[in-house]
Amino acid sequence: MKKYLFTVSLFSWLFYLPLTGQAPKEDILIGTFTNSQNGLLLSVKPVTSNTYEGFLEYQGKRHPFSGSRLLGMLSGEYTYEGAQISFTLARIMNIYYLTSDGVSLEMVRTAVNPVSTAQAGIVNPPSNTPPPATIPQGPVSTNAPLATGTRINDPYGSFTFQLPAGWSHTTPEGSNILIANQNYKAQISIVPHNYSSLTEIRQNTTDIRNAESGTALTAIVRDYGSRGLFIRYEGRVQDQELIMETVSMISPYGGGISVAGAALGPDYSREVADAVKSIANSIQFKKTIDTPVVQQWRQRLANKQLLYLYTGNGLSEKATIDLCTNGSFQYSSSDAFVSGGYFSDQLTYTGNNANSGSWKIISKNTFPVLMLFYKGGRVTEYSIAARQAGNEINLNGKRYFVQASSACK
Repeated sequence: MKKYLFTVSLFSWLFYLPLTGQAPKEDILIGTFTNSQNGLLLSVKPVTSNTYEGFLEYQGKRHPFSGSRLLGMLSGEYTYEGAQISFTLARIMNIYYLTSDGVSLEMVRTAVNPVSTAQAGIVNPPSNTPPPATIPQGPVSTNAPLATGTRINDPYGSFTFQLPAGWSHTTPEGSNILIANQNYKAQISIVPHNYSSLTEIRQNTTDIRNAESGTALTAIVRDYGSRGLFIRYEGRVQDQELIMETVSMISPYGGGISVAGAALGPDYSREVADAVKSIANSIQFKKTIDTPVVQQWRQRLANKQLLYLYTGNGLSEKATIDLCTNGSFQYSSSDAFVSGGYFSDQLTYTGNNANSGSWKIISKNTFPVLMLFYKGGRVTEYSIAARQAGNEINLNGKRYFVQASSACK
């Protein structure tokens, strides 16, 4: 299973999603689950509060399994033709998915208790149907209700999109657009990216893991039409089940955008999923024209290092942004706090951070903006303004020194 690195700035906007609610009392993993199209049956019964056993029945053959609860899913293992096959059973948007080797198959819970094939009314498929672990992974359907609300212009002039009826939008920070509906406990976000192809996104995929926030999300990647990828995240955040679905697209003019919807498991409804697709289907990319001011700033800052220094109240900060002509950047920062003042010898706190990605300068509402696209998916932007000294500029109102970069080759 591929891992999706492009996190569409999950932690930059997940703050706006209230993580509240309680897990259902019923054990949704117990019972009989079937897929009539492929003739697959899964029978699950409890052993303890967190362990299970049962069997998968396929083409008249039963394959016993044992498993346990992991991140709200059933994680099990069965033997098929002498090989140990791992699988998971999870409920996403009130639909059950049996997943093995990166392939997901929809299942229907036909009984709350384990039952036999005859009781479930299953008809075995033709003998040439492959087993679950080898069923080909197909594209996600692009079908969704047509968005009929207001058409919105991206503030950078790079695309437009249409709101579904009943949904509204805000731009609380930077380049992200947040979309909400008071009837749903969910959040939809539109986030720009600077990848050049869908292949590049696939090659930089990873699950999302963050111990501090208790985040453990697994990504499943599928094709979405001819110009997009569909990524479903499932797992837990702050010990609660979370679902996030993303449609990521490439602009013919460079870069692109991702439309992501997220909610706690019980709140991620079909209507929210349809809204994500409706917005993505309505995207119209536009070719932006560089203004002379943008061109001048790009020429001035290429192959330069932007240096920020601050000292005050016992705090010392330093940050550098190296902007290379090949479109890549390197960012590093460090800070130190010294008790009793900066000149004291008693160091009480130090920290550092480093990251990299790609950069570009564009016009936002006629003003030049430096955008940094981090490899982890985070996007930051800085408004650019000149200062009186030729070797200084303002980024978001802070003074940065402009000097030659030794990091750019």
